[in-house]
Amino acid sequence: MGSLLVVLTPDDDPNPGDGRSLGPPFGRQHKAGFRGLYGRCSDPQGGRVLQSYRVPNYQVPERAVAAMAAMWHHRQWLNTPPLATEPLQMDRDAVRRVLDRVRAEDRVTIGDTEAREILEAARIGLPKSELAKTADDAVAAAEAIGYPVVMKIASPDILHKTDIGGIKLNITSAGDVRDAFDLLTYRARRYMPDATIWGCQVQQMVKGGREVYHRHEPGSSVRSTPDVRVGRHLRGSAERRHFPRGAH
Repeated sequence: MGSLLVVLTPDDDPNPGDGRSLGPPFGRQHKAGFRGLYGRCSDPQGGRVLQSYRVPNYQVPERAVAAMAAMWHHRQWLNTPPLATEPLQMDRDAVRRVLDRVRAEDRVTIGDTEAREILEAARIGLPKSELAKTADDAVAAAEAIGYPVVMKIASPDILHKTDIGGIKLNITSAGDVRDAFDLLTYRARRYMPDATIWGCQVQQMVKGGREVYHRHEPGSSVRSTPDVRVGRHLRGSAERRHFPRGAH
């Protein structure tokens, strides 16, 4: 037996001796003991006796049961084996080339294509993707990746693509690829005429899974935290899971 819950239901004023009779047995055992007392009186004297034996006392049994459940869940968490991790094998030269190129162009942001280069340098698995500068290039990329595909506007100046309608999902034919390329580039030039447009990113359509993004504000004293968003197409429009500090 790992724990015991004693519930007293006095019809009249409770006997303080109940605390003295229950306290010593729990005090001698390395077990979790709980006492629930409800009725006409809360028996403060008996509660003080139990407290001297380190036996918690609750006014209603539901709170005692909730405390026992919390202790059980905490024990399960303590018994969980530590997560095994492997050292990150980063191709630092590849990352440096990307960042040097960005600095040479006097930019403070990077585009999706450059972000993918950095993630690939860290050997992080990603959906298949190709940068297409023309509609013909987009069709060739979609044929090589395999339908269905996703298309996104590719620009270092357009960070929030959904704000301008810069994403098309579930494209299943060459004709739809051409239409999507024309539409996405048109929207980008219309809503952000000064933006540099590289073309469109053609990507493998992935259903199910979790999208993880890391947010950090330079110069902030607050530790950055990763978020996990759960959605059908790895989009951020569905349920979001937020990790507390120290969980990463």
